[in-house]
Amino acid sequence: HLLDMEQYARKLIIGASREFSLWASRGCPYRCRFCSNASESWPNTKVRFHTTEHVVNDIKTLVNEYGADLITFEDENFLMNAEQFIEILKIVKRDGISVKYRFGARIDILLRLKEQTWKALKEYGVIAIGTAPESGSQKILDYMGKGITLNQIYQVNDLLSKYGFYKTFNILICTPEETKDDLKLTLKLVCHLARTSLSSPYALGTLYKYIPLPGTELYKDSIKHGFIPPTNLLEWGKFDIDNITHTKSVVRPWISDEYLLYIERAIHAVENINSQLLGDMTNVKTVQEAIIGLERLISE
Repeated sequence: HLLDMEQYARKLIIGASREFSLWASRGCPYRCRFCSNASESWPNTKVRFHTTEHVVNDIKTLVNEYGADLITFEDENFLMNAEQFIEILKIVKRDGISVKYRFGARIDILLRLKEQTWKALKEYGVIAIGTAPESGSQKILDYMGKGITLNQIYQVNDLLSKYGFYKTFNILICTPEETKDDLKLTLKLVCHLARTSLSSPYALGTLYKYIPLPGTELYKDSIKHGFIPPTNLLEWGKFDIDNITHTKSVVRPWISDEYLLYIERAIHAVENINSQLLGDMTNVKTVQEAIIGLERLISE
């Protein structure tokens, strides 16, 4: 009540006029080598769950007092306790609250869900699920410490299609050990995800550009590859995840000028595909042409 909640309401193309976010838990026990949750400087690997009553109250408050029609769970790692989440959804529906949900979860966690859990998610209002394949190169997945395989990524994509969820995939590029061949494998995965997600608005999510985060294992590796850590907050503030050309020498000095040009073209091609994935308004022919354009880039 102390905040202007209108600044937090969002309209989303997946069928939400007033989307709001909340958290059901904090922390992630996994130790991806690039992630701040696994940082030695501020570790956040202990998972702490809000009680069922707390989360139910938050949902009801957002719906009844602020008109929410979609709730996004922003947990660092969702579905660590799938049974509790299903119970939350059941209680909300039992109490006459009508609202939709979306969340993001790890590939391997989604793969462990039983069929009855998938069906329950669908029945109680979940409409969209995001996940983070990060890379199409198994070498880079292992380097990142993701603990997943390419085969698992394809399996989860198939499951999301099977149960009719909107999808979002996040990809991470520009890590120190990534080569042009690794990026091409990632772009190949992107093409497959795009072709199998035509009904999902902006399915390709965010093409993240790696930034070294203090205390993480890849931070140390970045230093070995020429990265010089900033000495004050002002210097950190100059880091830009989007303008990789402007920040290359400071943030990602391991990227050659030649490779940078290829990365820029790849980013443009992926963003072109993503911007045309508009759910029910998607022009399939246009998207297919954009994917073919990306495949031409891969073949170079």
